[in-house]
Amino acid sequence: MEEDRAFEDSGKILEDIRYLRRRIPKIKNQDWLINFTQLVRRFYAENLGLKGEFSSKEIDERLKQHKISENTRKDVMEFNDKLFNMKFAPSKDNTSLYDLSDEFQRIVMSLKKEYEEKKINENIAQKKNDKTSKLKKFLEERRKRKEQKIVLKARRLIIKAYGFIESGDIKQAAKCYNKLVDLVGKSKEENSNLKREINELYKEITS
Repeated sequence: MEEDRAFEDSGKILEDIRYLRRRIPKIKNQDWLINFTQLVRRFYAENLGLKGEFSSKEIDERLKQHKISENTRKDVMEFNDKLFNMKFAPSKDNTSLYDLSDEFQRIVMSLKKEYEEKKINENIAQKKNDKTSKLKKFLEERRKRKEQKIVLKARRLIIKAYGFIESGDIKQAAKCYNKLVDLVGKSKEENSNLKREINELYKEITS
């Protein structure tokens, strides 16, 4: 489905409903129902992406895709059934036409309201996800910087320890080794090269 923009602009359809409502006493009921049915189908087509001849079932499926509530979908289906039946057995009483137009207006407004609430909730959820992603990225970058500092300090201690070994000060070299073990123990990453260098240093000190 294309970007979900259903029911964003319902103002025009509401104006058209009100216009047809005013036309009820001025034209034949059958003619009014034809115009009204065309308006209803245009609303579904434009807002649900339906083309050609579509059924009530297809309308309901699209409403589900737009996450419209079950109660509102039920109202839509009952309205569609009522309109369908009235087309083939139009009432001579204008009251039923007024009721029909008022019911459709309520449906349009309900769909618009639910759509807007859904978009608001989606935007809130998206902002939360964005904040979570940014926090995760920040923490990951901080962790990497911390690991880099540990590796850098470890390299310095190794160089320092070898300096003591060359000068014959094994005791100070051992102290460097112990500091090195404590430092690397704080790391949360397995660095095979660093581990190998530490083992080689230990052999030099103990040999």
